[in-house]
Amino acid sequence: WIDVQPAIYALLAAAGLFVLVVHDLLPAGALGTAKFVLEGSVAITFATLLVVLTGRDQSPFFFTFPLIVGGAALVVSPRVTFGLAAAACLAYIVAIAPPGSGGLAPRTVAIVGINVTALILLAYVAMVIAREQRRARDAAIRLSTIDPLTGLFNRTFFFAAVEREIARSARSGRGFCLLMMDLDELKMINDRHGHFFGDRVLRGVGEVIRSTGRRIDTSARYGGDEFVVLLPETDPTGAYVLAEKIRLGVADLRVDVAGTMIQPSVSIGVVSYPDDGRTSDELMITADTSMYRSKRAGKNRVTGVPVMATEDEPAPAEPE
Repeated sequence: WIDVQPAIYALLAAAGLFVLVVHDLLPAGALGTAKFVLEGSVAITFATLLVVLTGRDQSPFFFTFPLIVGGAALVVSPRVTFGLAAAACLAYIVAIAPPGSGGLAPRTVAIVGINVTALILLAYVAMVIAREQRRARDAAIRLSTIDPLTGLFNRTFFFAAVEREIARSARSGRGFCLLMMDLDELKMINDRHGHFFGDRVLRGVGEVIRSTGRRIDTSARYGGDEFVVLLPETDPTGAYVLAEKIRLGVADLRVDVAGTMIQPSVSIGVVSYPDDGRTSDELMITADTSMYRSKRAGKNRVTGVPVMATEDEPAPAEPE
């Protein structure tokens, strides 16, 4: 296409400049979800102009349309993919037979029909592949972050959430609280009735914790019979209130274990950031100590970090 080479080179340069601006010069997230729609629309425009410059129905660059639609299907929703596929088909038809161009030869009509059909089929296949890919990704994320027994988050996710909350608190100056709780007498249930019924009790406690907490809270199974809850932007008073709600909710739980109704209970420790620790490890150590003070005090209670007493004064009674 010697006669239109300068125009082709200018088009390719403009396309490259667009990619450079959108992907490298603009801040990440500047366009939000509109970025994909903008990219798809501009790409279809460039592809249409390229087809026009390189022979219309004789152009070998029709493949750019399926590439655009197929690539979009991997990152956007099926509805947006369908819209881009429709726009690509319309742009291709306009490039081959612009308005006012008159009738088309039967051979040209056949070429356009085959290419449009191929574009639609490729768009459908790309959407199916993208859907399965998203399902596999979501399943992998769930397996890596969710405890399969209780449905709560796992220990790894919880520690990452605590680190994020510490960083956020350092920026905002607002603290947070953390609960650690232990299911009382789980070993006795496992030894007497078996682990199947012990797991049933764990699931019941996990459901109480999940239903009692707020949407912004992060509840996790810490390991074995221990659970933890991260309470963003919560003072110790609010943490005690929520901990008491969880304790009462578990105490009201009735679990059918081999024909016997088991009434479980939890011992809960409450700590706050930054008073009781400035790192995730310090907070967990303090929370663990506080929780075991609840167990030693008789179980089925909420305990905070005690106020240190002087040598002449006894330590004040802790709230329960």
